Amino acid sequence: MLAPMQGLTNRALRACMIERSRPDVVFTEFVRVQAKSRKRVARSDLDDIRGHTSSVPLVVQLIGHGVEALTEAARMVQDVGAEYLNLNLGCPYGRMTSGATGGELLRDPGKLAELLHGLRKAIPGSFSVKCRAGYDDQQQIFQLLPIY
Repeated sequence: MLAPMQGLTNRALRACMIERSRPDVVFTEFVRVQAKSRKRVARSDLDDIRGHTSSVPLVVQLIGHGVEALTEAARMVQDVGAEYLNLNLGCPYGRMTSGATGGELLRDPGKLAELLHGLRKAIPGSFSVKCRAGYDDQQQIFQLLPIY
């Protein structure tokens, strides 16, 4: 598996890794879901996904918040070629956590449970999550596991 690494797992690196080591799946860098825009996913991200022509399955990692926005984004990326979806609940980067995305979603397990339940109902197929052991306490994982 070629795991998602922001700033690294672009189309060129994915193609190189597929040619050299043939991973079972490759991930995109995280795709930012725009909750306040009619265009939930940037055209450049959709073009990147559409450009994946390998038989190695592509996992698109979404980062955002809100069931409606994430559901629409999931459908958009599935329509252009995403075979699997992954929700980023692990990014600790300040720009992401300030927007209630990434690792910030771990701060409120109740809201996170509602979000995941809504996504399970709305998105066809399954999806995975990238998560941290907890927002600022690794013991939080034991509270989070039943939610996943």
